[in-house]
Amino acid sequence: MRVKVTAKRTCLFLFTSLVVAYVRHDGVTDQWRTYPSLGNLLISWFIHSVGLFFFFVAAAFLIERYHKFFLGREWQGDHDDLQYYVVMTVLVAAIAIFAFAHWVPIGADDYD
Repeated sequence: MRVKVTAKRTCLFLFTSLVVAYVRHDGVTDQWRTYPSLGNLLISWFIHSVGLFFFFVAAAFLIERYHKFFLGREWQGDHDDLQYYVVMTVLVAAIAIFAFAHWVPIGADDYD
């Protein structure tokens, strides 16, 4: 059975917003403590999904408006690829923030 591309991109979008919510709550805000309840996790996930959607809309608007600067070529009008690239960029950035905040270099914890 083959999964449609739209379903894959929707799952990627939801997974990315979950990763962003987890990294922001646990790593940035509460220093790697867990959520107090499942409801708090779901609310945070929803809020970050909406935020990721607005970020995608803003990025898509800017790329369409200033495509020569961002792409270096004419815009082809393919929003599916644009969504994939924006969401993957956010996912990679969230994973990098997680990695840099969680695993400090050897000897760096001596500076408390």
